[in-house]
Amino acid sequence: MIGQVRMISGTIGTLFTDGLQYLYGAHHQGAKQAAANVRSSTSPKLRSMLRSGAKRNLAQARRLEKVFKVAGLRPDGRPDPAMQGIVDANEALVGQAPNGIARDLVNIASGQVAAHFYLATYGTLRAYAQLLGHKKAARLLGRTLGETGTVDRTFTRLARRLSRQSGPAGYDGAGRRGGTRPVATVVAMLGGIAVAALATAGRGRRPD
Repeated sequence: MIGQVRMISGTIGTLFTDGLQYLYGAHHQGAKQAAANVRSSTSPKLRSMLRSGAKRNLAQARRLEKVFKVAGLRPDGRPDPAMQGIVDANEALVGQAPNGIARDLVNIASGQVAAHFYLATYGTLRAYAQLLGHKKAARLLGRTLGETGTVDRTFTRLARRLSRQSGPAGYDGAGRRGGTRPVATVVAMLGGIAVAALATAGRGRRPD
């Protein structure tokens, strides 16, 4: 029984360590993509959110460095393959978007996919930290978890507002008000984000 407990603890420890390493890389990837999406977005509110998001990702990466420290670890800078899938799909869909509002909605959707990736990952790592007795690490991870939930809700509100503007009083192809209705087009494109993320999610991960 003692041996089994040690084996389970060791497995959780490995998952915790690997998860932190990938998450640290994901924040830097996310910061870079948020900054890139500022340039392809037309909504002033979205552009402001994305600028803040780039800064927030780096701040959360610095908070993760505290988690590494209290857990006796050091970040190694490895990229996260699932986040790379989200980034790649985001760039591809922005390139296919027919107009400004479509690009905005694609960037919001990509941001929300990334937010849900963070929510799932942070929730899992916080549970591992608690199981391993890393109380301070669990608190730090929980702070980012709360922040990310707020970001996700803010993206949802903005997406609803922009979707309402995409009818006869919505944007034209340059992102100005006009007669284009691109929402259906965007919805048809969004599945690619999740597909790309899932296609790469397991690469570089340790098997269960």
